[in-house]
Amino acid sequence: RRMGFSILLETSAGASAGFSDEDYTRQGGVQVAESSEEVLKQADIIFKVSQPLLDEVQMLQGAQTLVGFWNMYDTEELLAALGQVSANVLNLASVPRVSRAQKLDALTSMANIAGYRAVLDAFQRFPRFSRAGSTAFGSVPPAKVFVIGAGVAGLSAIATAHSLGCKVLANDVRDAAREQVESMGAQFIAVDAQGIAGEGAGGYATAMGEDFTRAQLATYARVVPDMDVIITTAMIPNRSAPELITAEMVASMRSGSVIVDLAAPTGGNCVYTEPNRAVLSPNGVTIVGETNYASQMAAQSSEMLGSNFTALLEVLGGASDFGGERWEDPIVKPALVAQAGQIVWDPNPRPPPGPPADTNGVSGFGGASPTPMPPPEETNAIIAWIQEHKDELALGVGAAVVLGLGIAVDIPEAEVTHLGYFVLSCLIGNFTVAGVTPALHTPLISVTNAISGIIVVGGMLQLSGPVLSARVACALAAVFLSSVNIVGGFAVTARMLEMFREDAKPR
Repeated sequence: RRMGFSILLETSAGASAGFSDEDYTRQGGVQVAESSEEVLKQADIIFKVSQPLLDEVQMLQGAQTLVGFWNMYDTEELLAALGQVSANVLNLASVPRVSRAQKLDALTSMANIAGYRAVLDAFQRFPRFSRAGSTAFGSVPPAKVFVIGAGVAGLSAIATAHSLGCKVLANDVRDAAREQVESMGAQFIAVDAQGIAGEGAGGYATAMGEDFTRAQLATYARVVPDMDVIITTAMIPNRSAPELITAEMVASMRSGSVIVDLAAPTGGNCVYTEPNRAVLSPNGVTIVGETNYASQMAAQSSEMLGSNFTALLEVLGGASDFGGERWEDPIVKPALVAQAGQIVWDPNPRPPPGPPADTNGVSGFGGASPTPMPPPEETNAIIAWIQEHKDELALGVGAAVVLGLGIAVDIPEAEVTHLGYFVLSCLIGNFTVAGVTPALHTPLISVTNAISGIIVVGGMLQLSGPVLSARVACALAAVFLSSVNIVGGFAVTARMLEMFREDAKPR
């Protein structure tokens, strides 16, 4: 209504979400239609929370716009029907994964709910505790949860399982997912294969080669037998889901274990998966193939999807200037399935275009840098060795620096004690921060700012004396490093707080 639209509502459309027709009409400007057919005949813009039915498509008229949310896998019959009508049809599941389109990203909204509900559903079926505990008869270990695929649904599942006290392990073919997984307190399980990123257009996973697939299945075969709950979320846009949990892996699991396959809509990641059914394997493992977890939280999912629909109306210009050139908007065009009787949806979307290349072959501020060549195997081996021995290297470099200062700088005997305090404080600070969950590192910056302020004051009090003395050198280093920590800490904390501030624009 704020954008100038009048609203026509199908009767009982919100009943499953706990909203009656009276709840809508009390808001003003809402008319209730007796059936969906009446809405399809009268409305100019139609919102549907799922895939349009073939009968509904045939009722669409030329000037209408239909917006829905559905998986484009195995929809050839629907696409053929959409090609026979002249209405505009958009699918919010195809919105590109770019910053400007986040408010339209219904796939993220629904995947967040699916990951959360999948873990709750698994532990409703799992016959043991999720958390660790101690009782009179002894201790109870935490349940082990393995999440395959660290997209939105996978990260939501990790957060939910971690909050239930589980020991969480996760894997993803995308290199960028490792940091996200570890920041949520889970252990990242890497596949023993080098030089593979696994990331396609828009940040989605892409199909992998045979060598990687063999290494991936070998890794899963090693991890799966110890797991109590497995959440699989691995899907590739517009293709069938890869089979990652084989019959042999299921047979290696303990009786009572649970597998929840969120890839069931596109075939499933487990060999036993059947859509919308819970199957019991011969050895007592339950495989759940639920395809619509969002409907189990109808009130929450309706609120989130409604916000995505409203954001789309704003992007398309509102009631006063709807459509037109906005159909060519980079965040709308990829979601456009059919327009004026033609199928315009691209099943293989290209990544967003980068900056134009420099015609002179020299990279500058206005040109794109040339694509870097992949590093040779020797470089990869050196990097892997450094990552594996980073603790030993840090200790060695630190010891070498201290030894060099001892040889090159004249340290009075009275200052040796202060130097020892400095080294000891560095070690204590390192081990203290290393023991904090990575997800809490950003809030920890606010605390370290105050500590760094104290260090700056103490360092300034020690600046008197010869420049080459150990006291002045350490004081200068303390003042400089602490100042960097204070400025960077406040900057990062301000950005973190900005995420939680509501939009101040008038509604």
